[in-house]
Amino acid sequence: GISNGWSLYGGGIAGGDYNALSLGVGRDLLALGAISFDVTQSRAQLPGEDVRTGGSYRVNYSKRFEEYDSQVTFAGYRFSERDFMTMGEYLNARRGNSDVGSNKEMYTVSFNQQFTSIGLGAYLNYYHQTYWDKPANDRYNLQLAKAFDVGSFKNVSVSMTAYRNQ
Repeated sequence: GISNGWSLYGGGIAGGDYNALSLGVGRDLLALGAISFDVTQSRAQLPGEDVRTGGSYRVNYSKRFEEYDSQVTFAGYRFSERDFMTMGEYLNARRGNSDVGSNKEMYTVSFNQQFTSIGLGAYLNYYHQTYWDKPANDRYNLQLAKAFDVGSFKNVSVSMTAYRNQ
């Protein structure tokens, strides 16, 4: 961290035909939660194509409610320019998958609730993804996880996940 609840973060990938640099800033809002903003710039050269250069911009928010043992994460919003590519998208494109690099906006809302007295956790997520060149997609995800002891093994976990794509 820098000071007074501020943090800087970043990273990069230098890989010849794919390079990316990320920089971000986060702020502890104390009782109101935490917020962060970051920017990622990518440069990708696919065989036989022009160089693709683009940016992606993200805002995240998170708030923990200690009295309810729950957390709401508005992992918020990401906007990606048309020619922005993640490393994964770049690698898929090199393998011949033409359905890459088209992400435009992503909204994410997550809610986690812990029931510590019975060792159960519930996780609910919603994702809304828009694209530059195809229809939007919504995904709902629900996961239940139960921890228990089996003989000398402590905190063995079993989970069940259900999801729906539209």
